[in-house]
Amino acid sequence: MLHTLPPVSVIIIGLNCENHIDACIQSVSQVNYPKDKIEILFIDGGSTDQSVQRAKQYKHVKTTVLEERFPTPGRARNVGANLAKYELIQYLDSDTELETNWLKHAAPIMKTARIAAVFGACQEKEEKKNIYHQIASLDWRLSKGEGNTTAFGGIVLIKKHILNEVGGYHSELIAGEDPELSFRIIDTGYTIQKLRTDMITHDINMTRFRHYAQRCYKTGYGFAQVGCLHQKRHPYYTKMIRIALRNSLLLICLGLCILFQSIWCLLLAMCIFFKNFLFSPSRPNLTRQENKLYNCHLDFVILPQFLGILRFFIGLGLRKPLRNRR
Repeated sequence: MLHTLPPVSVIIIGLNCENHIDACIQSVSQVNYPKDKIEILFIDGGSTDQSVQRAKQYKHVKTTVLEERFPTPGRARNVGANLAKYELIQYLDSDTELETNWLKHAAPIMKTARIAAVFGACQEKEEKKNIYHQIASLDWRLSKGEGNTTAFGGIVLIKKHILNEVGGYHSELIAGEDPELSFRIIDTGYTIQKLRTDMITHDINMTRFRHYAQRCYKTGYGFAQVGCLHQKRHPYYTKMIRIALRNSLLLICLGLCILFQSIWCLLLAMCIFFKNFLFSPSRPNLTRQENKLYNCHLDFVILPQFLGILRFFIGLGLRKPLRNRR
């Protein structure tokens, strides 16, 4: 059975990942898949730690360092795709570990001509480490499912010829490059499949509130970049508008509260801010405490996301506009 499986190029991208790269490479080396049908490439974004030196210790790993001032995930993935010698490409981030049987389950599905990409279930490493790991774990749990879908994340098994056909990843995007590529793949007429099969273990490795807020800020910036690129045709455009409207209403209510010392404006502002905590229905696959935590997370993230959106538009006049890849 294993001898009939197609060859796969596994592309790992990373930046200053010396604490993760060993585990990532070793997880790929230990998969239940013919070793002569796997090549491993590590694309480094210009690390200043020991990431490259660690990767080069593995003789079977082809290491490439990007010599660019502002490397982006999309640019690194495109470089990896150009270097890959096989049709099937498995993308990994350096802070993930590939599940042993993932490729064995996913690769045969790619024989269907119209399926462009396949991805599976993720789980967070050290789920109980802190509140940030708990939130990340809840994200993974709530995203479980299977069937046709409209977008994949950074970890995906994809066909190289389709990647080339749609123009590859958008190399200028700071965030949101995965759903942006997914949009163009679906727009071209291909499908994306999601499986329940375990795909990776992820280590968010987040210990400070500042890192959490920066991650949300970057997400908001990505909403604005991708939303403006495709405008009303992309879901990120709607997300961007909703976040902007909700924060604008919140600021108006707070301003009226200060101006008129109105308790009703304060209550309205609290309802707007705690919308999910107060009004979202409970999710049956989460406990009551987990629901509260996740709803608080959804309520808070709109603030740094809004700042990310504002930052994009403030800087819009200082740079040339993004070009659509189509």
